[in-house]
Amino acid sequence: MPDIHDRAGAEILLSDLRHLFPAIKLMRADTAYRGLRDWLQKALRWKLSIPQHWWTRADAEPPIRPSGFHVFARRWVVERTIGWLTTNRRLAKDYERLVETGEMLLYLAMSRILLRRLTRKER
Repeated sequence: MPDIHDRAGAEILLSDLRHLFPAIKLMRADTAYRGLRDWLQKALRWKLSIPQHWWTRADAEPPIRPSGFHVFARRWVVERTIGWLTTNRRLAKDYERLVETGEMLLYLAMSRILLRRLTRKER
C-alpha cells in the first residue's frame, strides 16, 4: 500500500466502524483532521470535535500569548492513555510485523491497566 496522509487513511479505517460501533456519535481529533468533518457527517453521521487553540480563533483580535501551561479540551485523555501504553516495552516502538500482534498487545496493556484499577485497595 502506498503512503497516504492520515486524513485519507482515517476515511478508510473509519468507513466500516458505523456497523461495528453504532453507539458512536462524536469523534475527537486534532487540527490535522479538520477536513474530515464533512465526510464524517455525510458517511457516518458522526460529529467531529476539534479543540480550538488560542491562536486560531478568527472571530477575535490577535490575543496576547498566555504564559504557563494550558490544557486543551479532552486532549489530556489521549495523551495520558498513550503515556500509560508506552510504559509497556513492546508498545514503546512499533516492533511488530503484523497489525494483529500490535492490536493484541494494546488489548493486553489496557487489560493490565484495568485489572490494576479494579484490584487497587481503597485508601
